[in-house]
Amino acid sequence: MNPYWMEFAEILLPGLALKSISILPLAFGLLIAIRHLRSGRMNLYTRNLFGSLAASVVVLGLLWGSLFGVDLSSSSTAGLIFLFAPIYSLAALLVGYLIGVAANRGSRSADANAVGNPLIPGWGRTLIWIPVLILVTVMFGITRYSFLNNDLSVAEHASRPETLRYVLEKAARRNADSFGVPLFLAQNPNAPSDVLERLSKSNEPQVRAFVAGNINTPMSVVASLQEDCADYVRKAARGRLKESGINSSLQSEPGCGAAERRH
Repeated sequence: MNPYWMEFAEILLPGLALKSISILPLAFGLLIAIRHLRSGRMNLYTRNLFGSLAASVVVLGLLWGSLFGVDLSSSSTAGLIFLFAPIYSLAALLVGYLIGVAANRGSRSADANAVGNPLIPGWGRTLIWIPVLILVTVMFGITRYSFLNNDLSVAEHASRPETLRYVLEKAARRNADSFGVPLFLAQNPNAPSDVLERLSKSNEPQVRAFVAGNINTPMSVVASLQEDCADYVRKAARGRLKESGINSSLQSEPGCGAAERRH
């Protein structure tokens, strides 16, 4: 098996599981509502239906932009929405449940005795499909998001050199994020020297700056980045050389490093 796909799966599955926490309040409320729907207990069903409806609307509203937006953001800041979504969804579930309680003031005694509990009308049974469809939509979006952005996580966290070379090739062929993958690769402490040397010729100064600071970057490559066009790349290279006890050269007119930048 291709080592890339092994690490792809190793990194994908934990991330997918963590993102799936977003749907737990909705799934919990939905399962309880379905249980009471099957037993025909109108009052308890109504409470949990209201809760699952509220939770589904909130979680879909929070995650829609990240999961289905035109420009899918893959930054760590954008990823925080997956941490807040279950909190807000749980709050919505409780609020919806309380609204259901208020809508069925006499439910407690009816449910306790299982007597006089009204039948669930057809339209009430149909409403359960709304949170079901939203749950399926959100789960599809989370799975899709995880697959589309996993190459960035592979570039950042993978340890096998062959995996890192493979993901860089994918980015070079535009089969992966051609900016994000090199950016994360340049920061990966496991990146092999040949990958970093290639990234030092990137057209993106942010990538070259991270290459200058990577502990695996050959000092000859770091030294060449002293002549980079971007001031902060030159500073990063000189700082790294200073840390290594190597005197850095100063140029009033930087030569901008390599004549051609390809990655």
